[in-house]
Amino acid sequence: ARSDGTVVEAADTELTPFASVVNFAADHTAHVTDVKSYDSFIAELDLMRTSENGFISIRATGTFSSIHLRTACKSESGVDLVEATSTQALFDFESIAGTLVGFWSPAYTKSIAIAGYHMHFISADRQHGGHVLDLAADAIFVELNDVNDVRLAIPETAAFLDADLSADTSAALDIAERGGRGGRPADDVTST
Repeated sequence: ARSDGTVVEAADTELTPFASVVNFAADHTAHVTDVKSYDSFIAELDLMRTSENGFISIRATGTFSSIHLRTACKSESGVDLVEATSTQALFDFESIAGTLVGFWSPAYTKSIAIAGYHMHFISADRQHGGHVLDLAADAIFVELNDVNDVRLAIPETAAFLDADLSADTSAALDIAERGGRGGRPADDVTST
């Protein structure tokens, strides 16, 4: 999603610093009702997961009574993640149909993945999207895919090969991804 919350299909020539891709095939499904918050949704997903050690890809569809999203604004190369997301744009949508997609990664993978849940949303009309911070819905159809084959491709550039990547970035990642508390930042909200 762009920093204004709109969605544009990426050109085949565009690059990204990180991507997770899966050939999705549901292994577990459930109709989840009375979802009051992102945390209550996550609690339902936790009940569906079968292991603390395997990766899970997630797809959930429905009409959301409310959803709170963010998009990180474009930043210059070399800007750290916390600084880059400090200028994120925040959006609220109500009564919007769409799909959540994301992953759950085990804690032991925190140096190569976002440990825990990482969810994105795209509206059914493909006009709005972003990183999910909070949500509510009367009913959501949830599909989980057990991911047992994980492949990692790393850059072959001198900048990557010579970089010191030994620092534990868990705290910075938590701030960038979840506002440092797994919840919803309270400022700079744009309503739609």
